[in-house]
Amino acid sequence: MSTTDHTIPNLFHMCKLAFHKCLTFPALYKDQWAQNCLVEFNHWVHLIGPALISSQISDSQGAIDQLDKAKDALLSLHQSLMDCVQCAEDGSSCVEAMMDVESALESLDVVKKEVGLREIRVADVEGGYEYIEPGNEYTLEAGGDEYMAYSE
Repeated sequence: MSTTDHTIPNLFHMCKLAFHKCLTFPALYKDQWAQNCLVEFNHWVHLIGPALISSQISDSQGAIDQLDKAKDALLSLHQSLMDCVQCAEDGSSCVEAMMDVESALESLDVVKKEVGLREIRVADVEGGYEYIEPGNEYTLEAGGDEYMAYSE
């Protein structure tokens, strides 16, 4: 499967279905492994999903690169989950496939951090904010729901 064959929402759905298949096998929900991975995935989708979905229409190279990394990680997660299902169906050890799922979740976490940093930089540029240089003294003053930094 190529990353261009899928949208981010489609990949979210594929992974969620694969997680639900995993939850039907006692070997995969032992010690709440599948449940904990699903919670981690849902948390990731909630935090970063909207930014990824909105970046599908961006022509920024940074957004495109992050979108490709996210799709790769989601495809890897889906495949690893399906490997877990296959192992459980066969009655064989699922340890390696489970470790692959955890590795894919770690890759998603890396994407989350990159997207979060890009979102902060975009907000700074769009909002006209400047970075605060280390070592400079600044005073924070509240103005409504925002804090503004003023150089002293």
